[in-house]
Amino acid sequence: MTSLRVRAVLGGLIWVAFSLALGTFGILTFVNNLSERRFDEALVERQLQVLVALSSSEGDEEALESFLTDPGYRRPYSGRYWQLRKTTGQLLTSRSLLDGLLRMREPDATDPELWQGRGPDDEPLRGIIQRVTLDNGDGWLVLVADSETKLSEEKAQVRRSVLLAFGILGVIGVAALATQIATVLHPLSKLRSDVLHRWDKGQSLDPGEYPTEVAPLVTDINTLLARNHDTVSRSRRQAADLAHALKTPSAILRNELHALQNGGTETTRALSALDRVDAQVSRSLARMRASFSGQAAFKPLDVTSVAERLGRALSKIAEMSGKTISLDVEPGLNLQGDAQDIEEILGILLDNAIKWAGQHVRLTVHGQDNHITFTVEDDGPGISPKQRSFVLQPGSRLDTSEAGNGLGLAIVNDLCAAYGGTFALETSDELGGLEARCTLPRRRLAA
Repeated sequence: MTSLRVRAVLGGLIWVAFSLALGTFGILTFVNNLSERRFDEALVERQLQVLVALSSSEGDEEALESFLTDPGYRRPYSGRYWQLRKTTGQLLTSRSLLDGLLRMREPDATDPELWQGRGPDDEPLRGIIQRVTLDNGDGWLVLVADSETKLSEEKAQVRRSVLLAFGILGVIGVAALATQIATVLHPLSKLRSDVLHRWDKGQSLDPGEYPTEVAPLVTDINTLLARNHDTVSRSRRQAADLAHALKTPSAILRNELHALQNGGTETTRALSALDRVDAQVSRSLARMRASFSGQAAFKPLDVTSVAERLGRALSKIAEMSGKTISLDVEPGLNLQGDAQDIEEILGILLDNAIKWAGQHVRLTVHGQDNHITFTVEDDGPGISPKQRSFVLQPGSRLDTSEAGNGLGLAIVNDLCAAYGGTFALETSDELGGLEARCTLPRRRLAA
């Protein structure tokens, strides 16, 4: 579990669920106990009334009933009963029992005891039983009972109310939890977005826009990105310096070989070997430059301007050999990249197309969602599907009669891969020749 959001949500939900369960259990227990205590207190009060009536009537049934005026004692099977049994066997009952009797057990002591049993209609009863001795010496076993159905209904009603209240509280708690998590994690989400778009804005992150707990991290990120940018820029400069350093001795060697060739010395093999060396150096430098092209080295690049400028320049070269280049470049295209890389990709593809085209070459640059597609088509002989993977291998050439080193398409393939894009060779539907298509993401993700 690596997501802070998932951890916070799960932790919060577990805590909310535990708190609600504990609170619900505690309150229900308290309320149930309170209901039972109130029920028992009412029983004690009614038992005291029966004892007073029994003492005043001295066991006379009519006088006893005249003292106990509660309507529940008179309505049959009302759930409220009293029953008296004298030690001599005399038995007195409330009218609510009709001809039914309650099972009376002998209490262990003279103190009131809790009694539970069944009523005449088999309903659960809860009562108080006690052995008493009147002033005249008569001993009585006194039982006062009430239906537990009322107590159960009261408990159920309280339980529903508590569960409803805690359910609403739980919903509010989860909503508050989600709001809190979103508020707490917002600076981190903002930081991620700002780091992703910092080169779009062309400025460093401002630690003052973040909470004090995140500000030191923002400062460290600024330092890290600045160092990374310097490292990448320095590496690219070193690659460029190396290219210039190698080109000078290579040019000297080439001039010397041409001078020897003009003097009658056979230098064809040496010149061919030097061509291969130059090609391998160019490819290695291109790959080195691409490998050092981290996102930190990139800024928004106007692709439309680069493609139009390069297309116009190569159109003049194509006109010298009686060929034409048509441009279809969508305006306002941009991506994060290096102009030299895009120029090299388009330069190689257009140069190959001009070389092999019959009369016409077309460059199309269109944006699609989060990608930009560069398509170069010609009306030449094209490349068969079986040979397309072969020509992408370094040094592979299908026709050695034309000048070249067989590394151009391999370099394009390497640069496209370095940008996280794709490169494909197909047959042009309209021109009939080769269609070279390079698709690059508008935003290159850091490795």
